[in-house]
Amino acid sequence: MNLKTILFNIYIRNILIAILVLILLVIFIFLWLNVYTNHGKTVTVPNVKGVTVEQAIPSLKSKGLRYEVVDSIYMKNQKPGVICEQLPQAESTVKLNRTIYLTINSFSSRQIELPDVRDLSQRQAEGMLEKAGFTVSVELVESEFKDLVLRVKKGNTVVYPGTKFIDGTKLTLEVGNGALGNLSDSIPPISVDDSIPDESWF
Repeated sequence: MNLKTILFNIYIRNILIAILVLILLVIFIFLWLNVYTNHGKTVTVPNVKGVTVEQAIPSLKSKGLRYEVVDSIYMKNQKPGVICEQLPQAESTVKLNRTIYLTINSFSSRQIELPDVRDLSQRQAEGMLEKAGFTVSVELVESEFKDLVLRVKKGNTVVYPGTKFIDGTKLTLEVGNGALGNLSDSIPPISVDDSIPDESWF
């Protein structure tokens, strides 16, 4: 069977066409993947922490990067709306069109609930309030019990457990100084002098 006969054979010709189409398809897919994944084209992620999303956009676009705000947290030492976290991190090497995920500082202050610190020691109460996010000062008042928290105030107003305040609110603890207890201890007991006759017998 010569070449001419082989090429004119319908079965063989269909097989050859199928093989050719398959080869072309593989080449097309390979080229398309190279373009789609930007094979070999990388950029360095800029540092956008500490600026707003609007300020970060030009830097990201100039590098051929996309962005997405995925979360917000509250950090009282940061300005509202600024970027607190980015992923991937700054100086990372990524491909073009990579999405940079951003976390921004919340625009609204965090609300915290006042725990019940009455009848606790000054040290315990200060620890609980500072851990919750309050700023604490102490005012000593006359009381029978030393180092015991009697009341909590915001300014001159007494506040109660369960009340919500902005993170960082300054509260004052009224703490007993024990002076009244010492005063009662210093009063000598009244004793009856047996040498004085009881006139009721006469």
